[in-house]
Amino acid sequence: MLAMRPFLLTGDERGDPKKLENLLEKRQKPEPVTFRKNIRLEAENFQVLQGTVPVVLGKPASQAVCVGLTNTAKGTIKTELHEIYVAQSGRYKMDVRYRGGKGVASFALLVNGIPKGPAWKTGANDLSWRSNTTPEVLLVNGDEIEVDFEGGGEVDYVELTYLGLNDSSARPGQMIADPSDRR
Repeated sequence: MLAMRPFLLTGDERGDPKKLENLLEKRQKPEPVTFRKNIRLEAENFQVLQGTVPVVLGKPASQAVCVGLTNTAKGTIKTELHEIYVAQSGRYKMDVRYRGGKGVASFALLVNGIPKGPAWKTGANDLSWRSNTTPEVLLVNGDEIEVDFEGGGEVDYVELTYLGLNDSSARPGQMIADPSDRR
């Protein structure tokens, strides 16, 4: 618990007892954390849960909770990306942690209503947790992230891994500093 205190006070993921001592006893301010390479968006914390409900699973799920369908055949979770440790814009790898249910479940990842990669399915009665990776998505703080699913299944989280600012579609020597500014 001691090593977690600097993280809670400063957002520094590499907090340790020495940093805590510097902060509390020597009153040395840590370097500000501008953004984190990995951000996990827990499904139960998404702003919109349509046809879905939080499900308490205990240890099998991150934070012991995931999101599953209510009595509907389809569900959607949506949230706007407003995280304090996310870069204003950049390329991200996006991992959706999910599992199937009774029957075959299908899932789709969308950003601002646009599908990002093909939809995917689980096998029948597949209750194993898996991750679907979309290797490169341009995100801007404020974008809406959405996961649609049907036929059963549950979603635990969406994890973003920062890849950098450069747009891989840029021509040699060209850098697109803000992906939302594509002229």
